[in-house]
Amino acid sequence: MATKKKFDPLDYVNTQELKYSKRYTEKELAKVYSYFRSVAKKRINRLEQYGYTKTAQYQRMKAIGLPILKEIENRNQLAMYLQQTAFFVSTESSTISGIKRIRKQKLEQFQEMGFTGINESNYDDFVDFFETAKAKNVRGSDFSEASKVWNLGRKTKATAKQITEDYNKYTELINKAESAITKPVEEMTSEEVNAYLAGKK
Repeated sequence: MATKKKFDPLDYVNTQELKYSKRYTEKELAKVYSYFRSVAKKRINRLEQYGYTKTAQYQRMKAIGLPILKEIENRNQLAMYLQQTAFFVSTESSTISGIKRIRKQKLEQFQEMGFTGINESNYDDFVDFFETAKAKNVRGSDFSEASKVWNLGRKTKATAKQITEDYNKYTELINKAESAITKPVEEMTSEEVNAYLAGKK
């Protein structure tokens, strides 16, 4: 039985070459796309199975989609889908083992930077919060619920300790029953947040 031919995804990440180069026939591009589409589909299914759906590459690939060949109208479209799919397959974050390696490195970096209590179980939530913290110059209402807590009285660049404290407050707040919150979080002052968390509503 013949071994299924494999292709190097990095050979197919130049959209212009895929569109116009005589190096590839449309039939060859279709064959390669079908191969990478199959690989990408399996990886997406595994990412969903294990709950790794917040990565940028997963979100990007889901937004682009993986149409079958008969749904692709011309060579230009084929080149675009092939390039995007090959790029996805080439990234470390398209595999479970790759994501675990990246997370391990980032968790170590967070520890070195002084962030405590960050682990695999709260990694996604903290990264979301941390990204909001880095972009705090944008109004909190333009972001997620996390930014509302982040913006509570935070006027200057915060230290790792301050960000961790804010993250912990945020975590406590979102774990409270919504019915117990009588005032929108974004309207609370730092004192009101502390009083709320202490049970002094």
